[in-house]
Amino acid sequence: MTFENKIKILYQEFPSSLSKEERYLKILSFSKYIDPFLNEAFTDAHLVHGCQSVTYISSYIDGGNIFFKAKSDALITKGLVGVLFFLFNGETPERILQFNDTLFNELQIFSSLSPNRSNGLSQMILHCKKLSLHLILQNSHQ
Repeated sequence: MTFENKIKILYQEFPSSLSKEERYLKILSFSKYIDPFLNEAFTDAHLVHGCQSVTYISSYIDGGNIFFKAKSDALITKGLVGVLFFLFNGETPERILQFNDTLFNELQIFSSLSPNRSNGLSQMILHCKKLSLHLILQNSHQ
């Protein structure tokens, strides 16, 4: 599925007519897109700093595309991570670096969250971008 098709699906999943409660339930449903994280990978390099909950995100490359794994102690954060992974998994690291989080404004996700959760989502996006950049740099040295 192309990145553009994933965005179209998100617009279908998060129509502007959803109430805040419906939007939260929809976010929670996306937790199914999280690939579990191995316990030995809980390092500071994988910790998402600035996130209200304790959240770890790691990444790996397979066939030139990036995939993410995560662990979080909060349900809403798991759902937000799931939305990100729905978009990001299977894309190139370069595509992740180009991602503009205004999509989450348009989907009214940011406005449905508390300021701390909105900041956490921004930090998760930034963390995924840092991991993408790291993989690009790592691959350029090989």
